[in-house]
Amino acid sequence: MQSADRILTRLARCLDGLAYAWLATLILLVCPPLARTPFGDLSNAVLLPLIGVALASLAIPLPVGASPRAADTLGRIKVSAVLTLGLAPFVSWWLRADENLYLLLMAVVACYAVIWYLLELSSFLFELTRDDGPVQLRLEIRLAHSALFYLGLVPVLAVHVSFLIALVMVRGTVLSDLSRTWMIVPWPARYGMLLPVIYLITLLWRLSGVLASRGAAAGAETRSAALAGPSASDAGAGRAGEDAKMTKENP
Repeated sequence: MQSADRILTRLARCLDGLAYAWLATLILLVCPPLARTPFGDLSNAVLLPLIGVALASLAIPLPVGASPRAADTLGRIKVSAVLTLGLAPFVSWWLRADENLYLLLMAVVACYAVIWYLLELSSFLFELTRDDGPVQLRLEIRLAHSALFYLGLVPVLAVHVSFLIALVMVRGTVLSDLSRTWMIVPWPARYGMLLPVIYLITLLWRLSGVLASRGAAAGAETRSAALAGPSASDAGAGRAGEDAKMTKENP
């Protein structure tokens, strides 16, 4: 069983890795030349940082003394991370064949899997700071969670619901209109959905720094206690020997 300081250090490294992996994912999505095929379609290069997201998520340890809610949230993070990695290729495949119903459904599920993961991650960060975390950081994590819901889930749900209504009620609507719907969404709205993710990335870095400092402090205390233990026992043995000697001299 690992000590508390090693668990905190490992947790800090996992959160740091998640921040870099999500930053690389955003860079590949926002910068067209980096993750596009020669035909201009989204390539599977975006899977590389998502693999890092999945590996870092699966490696997240549960801190000592964590609440049952934190344990449940961590389990959902790991499930959603694997689900996100498995469904991510369907997004690029759907963009190349946007009239395929199966690819469309899987791409929609992939979008909600990503949002589910980010919401669970923000909830886990809040659980880590619920009891003894910095108050300002805890409030900002709560704010990031709300921003992910209102700027991430709600717009995506609105686009999908409106497309479903148009598909049922408007004559001439085809499956490929969903990709065109995303293209006609104003770019401030599209890129605005990335702002909560960027905010969450900064919070990951800040919390990893807090946990790393706690792990270093706990490790220093453990080493100090280990060094003080033998000297204290030797001093106790010396005092016991002196008491026994005095007892022999003064029966």
